[in-house]
Amino acid sequence: FVDGSHRYENVKEDCYLALDALNPGGYFITHDYIIYESVKQAGDEVVAECGLPYAVNNVQKNYRDELCGWMIARKAARG
Repeated sequence: FVDGSHRYENVKEDCYLALDALNPGGYFITHDYIIYESVKQAGDEVVAECGLPYAVNNVQKNYRDELCGWMIARKAARG
């Protein structure tokens, strides 16, 4: 679950660290995907660079009732 800094560089690094820690076929979630352009950009780049399937939840809200959403991606299974 990637939910820390909202700085582009940090989010991108955290996504790669999450992928490294996952078993093949595992999932990672990037929180605040909709509300922060930096999070969206980093997440989009990682899934594109790695060719990962992903989905976006665009209905989740934070404690301030702001739409924040998340992106979930799946690490490739060994094949």
